[in-house]
Amino acid sequence: MPRLVKTVIDSETGERREVETVIKSQSITEETASKVRSMMNSVVSEGTGKGAKVEGYTVGGKTGTSEDGVKTNKYITSFMGLSPTEEPELVILVVLYNPTGEGGHQGGAVAAPTAGKILSEVLPYMEVKKEEEKKEYVEVPDITGMTVKEAKKVLEEKRSYFKIKYRK
Repeated sequence: MPRLVKTVIDSETGERREVETVIKSQSITEETASKVRSMMNSVVSEGTGKGAKVEGYTVGGKTGTSEDGVKTNKYITSFMGLSPTEEPELVILVVLYNPTGEGGHQGGAVAAPTAGKILSEVLPYMEVKKEEEKKEYVEVPDITGMTVKEAKKVLEEKRSYFKIKYRK
């Protein structure tokens, strides 16, 4: 459950008071939330947010770039993300005003890598469990000694995905 304040500590007495979270209503359906997380995951795995990738964790996000007013030639760049994507434990927002340097001013080029660096430190610190690499084992038919035509037929019958490479 996302929260802004978890504990309040009195600086004079050291007394700690936990802040309870209260769910008032479900804003969107779980199905919609799942679709949005999937789209955010795609932004980081395949799109403009690739710079936010963190080895061993799924990260979802959205990059942003906007102009600061009219004809100022200044930009605001951002990346909003979450991790792990399926059951988020951390939400991050990086907003940079008028970034300069080799990354330019695009959210994916500047804010996403900044978020990725922060996440790479914070996720292990929070002891968020790394994703286990998903391995899928498939049984491949024995096509040893077959011609290419024969092998293609056997593989197609098994609905196998294959690519033929010829050696010289």
